[in-house]
Amino acid sequence: MVSRTDSDDFKKKRFQFLLKCHKLSGAHESFRLDMDEVGKELGFEPEVKNAVVDYLLQEGSIKSLGIGSVISITARGIAQVERTRA
Repeated sequence: MVSRTDSDDFKKKRFQFLLKCHKLSGAHESFRLDMDEVGKELGFEPEVKNAVVDYLLQEGSIKSLGIGSVISITARGIAQVERTRA
C-alpha cells in the first residue's frame, strides 16, 4: 500500500509516471496511453500505480478516456513536465 505520508517518494513516483506519459505521447494530448503498461514500464506495483493515477486524475494532469485503462496526458500535465525540465 502506498503511504501518502511518505510524500517525497510518492511525489517522485507521480513525476516519474507523468514524465513517462509525456515521453510516450510526444507531449500530445490526443495520444492514448494504457495506464497499466505505463505502470509496468516504471516497475510500479498495481496499488502504487493506482494511487499515482488517482492523484494525477484528481489534479487534472491526466484524464481517463473512459475505455478500460486508457488515459491521456492533459495540457496541464504537459506544462508541469516542461516547467520542471526547463
